Amino acid sequence: MFPEEFEELARCAARIGAGLQLEFVRGRPHERPGRDGNHGMIMQWLTCVCVQTRPDLWLYCGRGLRAGTDRNDYARPDGVLLPSGGLAGEGEWGAPGKVLMAVEVTSRASDTLAGKTRAYAESGIPVLLVVDRDDGCVLVRSRPHSSGYQRTEAVAFGRAIVLPDPVGIALATGPLNDWAH
Repeated sequence: MFPEEFEELARCAARIGAGLQLEFVRGRPHERPGRDGNHGMIMQWLTCVCVQTRPDLWLYCGRGLRAGTDRNDYARPDGVLLPSGGLAGEGEWGAPGKVLMAVEVTSRASDTLAGKTRAYAESGIPVLLVVDRDDGCVLVRSRPHSSGYQRTEAVAFGRAIVLPDPVGIALATGPLNDWAH
C-alpha cells in the first residue's frame, strides 16, 4: 500500500465509523484502539504537568504523525510535545521535525508499540514516554538512532523520573497508580 492510498483509506474510515482511527505502521494498516476513561485521565494529568512545568511547550493529543526513515509510517501517538503553536500549518499527518517527545499509553488491544517505537527513533524524536498500564511502570526512551532508542529508563508507578533534555520535566508518577489496568 502506498502512503497516498493509506491517507485516503484513513479519511474514509473516519467518515464511516465514529471514532475509527487507522495507523499504518511498518507496512501494515492497524485500527487504533479506543481510549477508555483512565487513558483520558492519564493524558489530562500529563498535559497539566507539562503546561505547569514548561509553559513554552504544549502536549497535543491524538495528532497524526508521519514517522520512520522515509516518513512512510503513519502513527497516532497519544500525545506529542512540541513548542506551543508548533502544529500551525500542519495537515492531519504532521512532520516529526519539531516534536520533542512522543507519548504512548499502552492498551491491551494494541500490537503496534514496537513498530511505532522504532519509527519515532528513526524520525529523530528525542524522547518517547511510554505509560505501561499493564506493568504499572513508566518507560522513558531517549537518544534516538536509526536502529531504535539507545537509552531506556523504567520506573514503577509511584517513583519519580526526569524526562531528559530537551524536555526536562520531572514526573512524580504516583497519580498513575489510580489509572492502571
